[in-house]
Amino acid sequence: MGNGDDKIKLEHVKHALESRRQLRQATINFEHASLRVLFLLNGGGLIAFLTFLGTEAGKGLENKWTICTLISWLVGLALAGLATGFGYQSQLNFYKAHGRYQQALIDLREYPVDENLTKNDLENKAKTLGSQAHCQRAWAHYFGIASLVVFALGAGLSIVGYFP
Repeated sequence: MGNGDDKIKLEHVKHALESRRQLRQATINFEHASLRVLFLLNGGGLIAFLTFLGTEAGKGLENKWTICTLISWLVGLALAGLATGFGYQSQLNFYKAHGRYQQALIDLREYPVDENLTKNDLENKAKTLGSQAHCQRAWAHYFGIASLVVFALGAGLSIVGYFP
Protein backbone atom coordinates (compact mmCIF):
# COMPACT_ATOMS: atom_id res chain seq x y z
CA MET A 1 0.00 0.00 0.00
CA GLY A 2 1.47 3.30 -1.04
CA ASN A 3 1.75 6.58 0.77
CA GLY A 4 -0.88 8.09 -1.57
CA ASP A 5 -3.47 5.51 -0.49
CA ASP A 6 -2.87 6.36 3.16
CA LYS A 7 -3.37 10.06 2.46
CA ILE A 8 -6.65 9.34 0.67
CA LYS A 9 -7.90 7.21 3.53
CA LEU A 10 -6.84 9.87 6.02
CA GLU A 11 -8.82 12.47 4.06
CA HIS A 12 -11.86 10.19 4.14
CA VAL A 13 -11.54 9.88 7.91
CA LYS A 14 -11.15 13.65 8.30
CA HIS A 15 -14.22 14.22 6.14
CA ALA A 16 -16.24 11.70 8.18
CA LEU A 17 -15.25 13.39 11.44
CA GLU A 18 -16.10 16.85 10.09
CA SER A 19 -19.48 15.58 8.88
CA ARG A 20 -20.26 14.21 12.35
CA ARG A 21 -19.21 17.49 13.97
CA GLN A 22 -21.54 19.41 11.67
CA LEU A 23 -24.41 17.03 12.41
CA ARG A 24 -23.85 17.46 16.14
CA GLN A 25 -23.96 21.24 15.69
CA ALA A 26 -27.16 20.87 13.66
CA THR A 27 -28.69 18.98 16.58
CA ILE A 28 -27.93 21.84 18.91
CA ASN A 29 -29.22 24.44 16.46
CA PHE A 30 -32.41 22.46 15.92
CA GLU A 31 -33.17 22.51 19.62
CA HIS A 32 -32.49 26.19 20.07
CA ALA A 33 -34.17 27.60 16.98
CA SER A 34 -37.01 25.37 15.87
CA LEU A 35 -38.82 24.78 19.13
CA ARG A 36 -38.12 28.02 20.96
CA VAL A 37 -41.25 29.54 19.43
CA LEU A 38 -43.51 26.97 21.12
CA PHE A 39 -42.13 27.82 24.55
CA LEU A 40 -42.30 31.56 23.89
CA LEU A 41 -45.90 31.44 22.71
CA ASN A 42 -47.29 29.24 25.49
CA GLY A 43 -45.07 30.58 28.25
CA GLY A 44 -45.55 34.18 27.13
CA GLY A 45 -49.31 33.72 26.93
CA LEU A 46 -49.33 32.22 30.41
CA ILE A 47 -47.22 35.01 31.91
CA ALA A 48 -49.17 37.75 30.14
CA PHE A 49 -52.48 36.25 31.29
CA LEU A 50 -51.29 35.94 34.88
CA THR A 51 -50.08 39.53 34.76
CA PHE A 52 -53.47 40.62 33.46
CA LEU A 53 -55.22 38.72 36.24
CA GLY A 54 -52.91 40.30 38.81
CA THR A 55 -53.69 43.83 37.67
CA GLU A 56 -57.39 43.15 37.50
CA ALA A 57 -57.63 41.25 40.81
CA GLY A 58 -60.68 42.06 42.90
CA LYS A 59 -62.70 43.32 39.94
CA GLY A 60 -64.72 40.13 39.65
CA LEU A 61 -63.01 38.88 36.50
CA GLU A 62 -62.23 35.42 37.90
CA ASN A 63 -64.54 32.92 36.20
CA LYS A 64 -64.60 29.45 34.68
CA TRP A 65 -62.50 30.61 31.75
CA THR A 66 -59.54 31.41 33.98
CA ILE A 67 -58.71 27.81 34.83
CA CYS A 68 -59.38 26.63 31.27
CA THR A 69 -57.07 29.27 29.83
CA LEU A 70 -54.27 28.54 32.32
CA ILE A 71 -54.53 24.77 31.80
CA SER A 72 -54.49 25.26 28.04
CA TRP A 73 -51.18 27.11 28.09
CA LEU A 74 -49.66 24.71 30.63
CA VAL A 75 -50.59 21.81 28.37
CA GLY A 76 -49.08 23.76 25.47
CA LEU A 77 -45.82 24.04 27.40
CA ALA A 78 -45.86 20.30 28.14
CA LEU A 79 -46.47 19.53 24.47
CA ALA A 80 -43.62 21.87 23.51
CA GLY A 81 -41.40 19.92 25.91
CA LEU A 82 -42.42 16.63 24.29
CA ALA A 83 -41.80 18.07 20.83
CA THR A 84 -38.35 19.18 21.96
CA GLY A 85 -37.55 15.77 23.41
CA PHE A 86 -38.63 13.88 20.31
CA GLY A 87 -36.88 16.40 18.07
CA TYR A 88 -33.64 16.02 19.98
CA GLN A 89 -33.85 12.22 19.97
CA SER A 90 -34.55 12.30 16.24
CA GLN A 91 -31.49 14.42 15.53
CA LEU A 92 -29.36 12.26 17.80
CA ASN A 93 -30.40 9.12 15.90
CA PHE A 94 -29.74 10.80 12.55
CA TYR A 95 -26.29 11.66 13.89
CA LYS A 96 -25.68 8.07 15.04
CA ALA A 97 -26.94 6.65 11.74
CA HIS A 98 -24.62 8.92 9.80
CA GLY A 99 -21.74 7.77 11.97
CA ARG A 100 -22.53 4.12 11.23
CA TYR A 101 -22.62 4.85 7.49
CA GLN A 102 -19.31 6.66 7.73
CA GLN A 103 -17.79 3.75 9.63
CA ALA A 104 -19.03 1.37 6.96
CA LEU A 105 -17.36 3.45 4.26
CA ILE A 106 -13.99 3.37 5.96
CA ASP A 107 -11.94 0.23 5.45
CA LEU A 108 -12.57 -1.55 8.77
CA ARG A 109 -9.34 -3.53 8.50
CA GLU A 110 -7.26 -0.37 8.30
CA TYR A 111 -9.28 1.66 10.80
CA PRO A 112 -11.07 -0.85 13.05
CA VAL A 113 -13.98 0.58 14.98
CA ASP A 114 -15.04 -2.68 16.58
CA GLU A 115 -13.45 -5.99 15.67
CA ASN A 116 -16.84 -7.77 15.88
CA LEU A 117 -18.67 -5.47 13.45
CA THR A 118 -18.80 -5.99 9.74
CA LYS A 119 -19.65 -3.42 7.10
CA ASN A 120 -23.08 -5.04 6.70
CA ASP A 121 -23.70 -4.81 10.48
CA LEU A 122 -22.92 -1.10 10.44
CA GLU A 123 -25.15 -0.46 7.44
CA ASN A 124 -28.05 -2.36 9.04
CA LYS A 125 -27.64 -0.46 12.30
CA ALA A 126 -27.56 2.82 10.37
CA LYS A 127 -30.81 1.91 8.58
CA THR A 128 -32.49 1.04 11.88
CA LEU A 129 -31.36 4.28 13.49
CA GLY A 130 -32.49 6.24 10.44
CA SER A 131 -35.95 4.68 10.61
CA GLN A 132 -36.23 5.47 14.31
CA ALA A 133 -35.12 9.04 13.65
CA HIS A 134 -37.81 9.55 10.99
CA CYS A 135 -40.49 8.24 13.35
CA GLN A 136 -39.27 10.47 16.19
CA ARG A 137 -39.18 13.47 13.88
CA ALA A 138 -42.81 12.83 12.94
CA TRP A 139 -43.78 12.70 16.63
CA ALA A 140 -41.90 15.95 17.25
CA HIS A 141 -43.92 17.57 14.46
CA TYR A 142 -47.20 16.22 15.87
CA PHE A 143 -46.45 17.50 19.36
CA GLY A 144 -45.32 20.84 17.95
CA ILE A 145 -48.53 21.27 15.97
CA ALA A 146 -50.57 20.22 19.01
CA SER A 147 -48.73 22.82 21.10
CA LEU A 148 -49.63 25.54 18.59
CA VAL A 149 -53.27 24.41 18.52
CA VAL A 150 -53.45 24.44 22.32
CA PHE A 151 -51.89 27.93 22.37
CA ALA A 152 -54.59 29.14 19.96
CA LEU A 153 -57.24 27.49 22.13
CA GLY A 154 -55.91 29.27 25.22
CA ALA A 155 -55.85 32.58 23.38
CA GLY A 156 -59.43 32.02 22.23
CA LEU A 157 -60.55 31.11 25.74
CA SER A 158 -58.97 34.21 27.19
CA ILE A 159 -60.68 36.42 24.61
CA VAL A 160 -64.07 34.78 25.08
CA GLY A 161 -63.81 34.83 28.87
CA TYR A 162 -62.49 38.33 29.43
CA PHE A 163 -63.04 40.43 26.36
CA PRO A 164 -66.61 39.78 25.20
